[in-house]
Amino acid sequence: MDIEGEAQAYLVYSLAGAGGAPAFADYFGRVGARPYERRVLMALGQHYRRYGELAAAAATDRLWMERYPTDADALVIAQRLVETWARSNRPAEEREARLTLAPRFAPGGDWYAAQSADSVRAAGAAFARSSWLSVALDHHRKARAGGSAAEWREAARFYDLVLSHWPHDPDAPTLELGAGEAGAALGDYPAALRHYGEAASAGSDSIAALALWQRVAVTDAWYEHTRSERGRAALGSDSLAHAVIDAGDQLLKRFPRHTRAADIVWRQSQLALAHGWHQRAAGDLEQMASRFPEDPRAPLALSQRGDALFQLGDFEAAGTAFEQALASARRTGRDSLAHAAARAIPVCAYRRAEAAAASDSTAYARNAGLFEQVATRWPDYVHAPLAQYRAGVAYARGGRNRDAVRVMQTLLQRFPRCEFARDARLQIAQSLEALGERDQAALAYVEFAERDPEDESAGPAYLKAADLDEAAGQVARADELRLTYIRKYPGDVETAMTLLEGMARREIAGLTPGHPISTLLAPPPGRGRTAPPPSHLSDYLRRAAARPALASRPLVAQVRFLQGEEAYAAFDAARLRQPLITSIPAKKRLLDTLLVRYRRAVDLGVSEWAHAAALRIGQALVGFGDALDHSERPADLHGDDLKAYEGVLADQSRAFDERGESVWSDLLRQSAARGERDDWTAQAQSALWQRLGNRFLYQPEAEFPLVRAVAPARSRDDSADQDGAGAAPPDAPRGARARAQREGPDR
Repeated sequence: MDIEGEAQAYLVYSLAGAGGAPAFADYFGRVGARPYERRVLMALGQHYRRYGELAAAAATDRLWMERYPTDADALVIAQRLVETWARSNRPAEEREARLTLAPRFAPGGDWYAAQSADSVRAAGAAFARSSWLSVALDHHRKARAGGSAAEWREAARFYDLVLSHWPHDPDAPTLELGAGEAGAALGDYPAALRHYGEAASAGSDSIAALALWQRVAVTDAWYEHTRSERGRAALGSDSLAHAVIDAGDQLLKRFPRHTRAADIVWRQSQLALAHGWHQRAAGDLEQMASRFPEDPRAPLALSQRGDALFQLGDFEAAGTAFEQALASARRTGRDSLAHAAARAIPVCAYRRAEAAAASDSTAYARNAGLFEQVATRWPDYVHAPLAQYRAGVAYARGGRNRDAVRVMQTLLQRFPRCEFARDARLQIAQSLEALGERDQAALAYVEFAERDPEDESAGPAYLKAADLDEAAGQVARADELRLTYIRKYPGDVETAMTLLEGMARREIAGLTPGHPISTLLAPPPGRGRTAPPPSHLSDYLRRAAARPALASRPLVAQVRFLQGEEAYAAFDAARLRQPLITSIPAKKRLLDTLLVRYRRAVDLGVSEWAHAAALRIGQALVGFGDALDHSERPADLHGDDLKAYEGVLADQSRAFDERGESVWSDLLRQSAARGERDDWTAQAQSALWQRLGNRFLYQPEAEFPLVRAVAPARSRDDSADQDGAGAAPPDAPRGARARAQREGPDR
């Protein structure tokens, strides 16, 4: 018989009947410790569980744990206690038991330190781990269901407790995921990122993929949190934006085919765009469009890539991106996006041309081609006229004037009312002028002036056209343009005088022998007569009379000289015929007229015409003397009477000769003193020297002078006869001498 076993059973029954755990404590407290008491108390707990008295069983187990806390069987009792609360469906007590007992059995606890067997310590550690982990999971489930921050904190605390005791546990990556989720829910972003990082580095690919994705999500949530603190319209932290992008790069580097790869790339691109990291944004958006072409965001990615490249100044690449966006948007039916891309393409092309011109302004042909392409491909673009104009200017500056004319003419055809039409017309004229096409350039200048009559350059355009026509041999058309300028701009008196001066000079140069200067100086019409159109010369002289300071003294002097020439011709044509008493005064009046006219030319002080007038004055005086010498003789005079008559004429002729020679001498002396020798003074010198030479011809005493002679005393009659300027020689008969004096010019 098993007397000991049977005695233990009866003792258990007795203690159970006496009250259970309190009875056990009272009894053994009185009798003292016994070797079998541990077995009895353990059996008492089992007895209560067998009969379903779970509360009594739990109380018995607690008493056991209090009396023998470091005993190896304490682990068994602890497990039974937890099981008892579980069977009684009392989770609170079960959790409390686990939380109370787990620290004892965990590494570093009193029970754990008291055990010598590794297997026993391992079993205790497993109990502690499962206890804490079950509590953590319980809090985790409740937190997910209700979102309680308290539940999330408890879950996080117990996850950390397990991980701190068993960092190398095979399930540690999974636990790190749970801890990371709790940290993220609590807003403890650094802790969450730390746990997800541990999970990614230690877990399998499936766990790592999830952990890396969660790192992206948590970092992004942290970034958005900083935005909410600054206001939703503000950007978040730059460093966190970089962190989101870096987290995405790490995930895609390890798992390039991750199921959320498109979302990650898209988020990276949007953050880079928002923060102005255009180079990064362009790369992410290009990856988005190329790797995920079927993603609904791909067309927008292409458009945004164009924006990023535009901001980087790579306008050519930006235009290409917008063209791709346009094609993608049309294919997917994104009308608004297609419209925006279509509007952006010419902008990129224009900015590309501008950038090229700014980088090398001397590459005229290249720059012109880029601007012309903008206007040609996108004629409806708002800056198409400007692009066309800049193309023409670039061609002109590069010396390609034919292309400049073509482009500017196209500008006027396509955009006749644009603000650059005025400059385009002017550029066409200048380019044609540079090509040497003077007549076409003149027409272009006239068109410019007529299209923009109020422009300040319109007047000069008329004048430029006139100069070009004149250079091309179209003198009449040039003069007509100059007259148009004078008529349109009456206030510009000085220019009008200059223009009329040139035309007047050509009129003077065109005079023929049968058309004297008076034909250009028509008098005002009389009553009943229609005024002939005024000559340019008469118009000029009229204006010169009103504005003497603007008059050309050489031209006025020339006119006065030519007026003298006209008088000289009439004077020279007049012949001294009988009766001299009428013909001499007539010729004398003509002489006086030409002298007045020539002296008016001299008075202006213009050397050329003063010299010419002085020459003519001398010639006229000498010519009058010669006319006297060769005048027609009276038919009734013969012999000595005729000689006496001719003597008087010779004396009077000599007086005119001396006056003319004196004029020439003064001209030569004064011109030599001023150093103003010209053809007129040469003619005067030649005429004077010839006359002086003829005067001393056959007079050897001029070359070999004799002894000075003494003049004989004159008789009373001789003195009386010499008093008159036109007296006859002393030996002439008195009747002939008196007749000559009556008919002489001095009368």
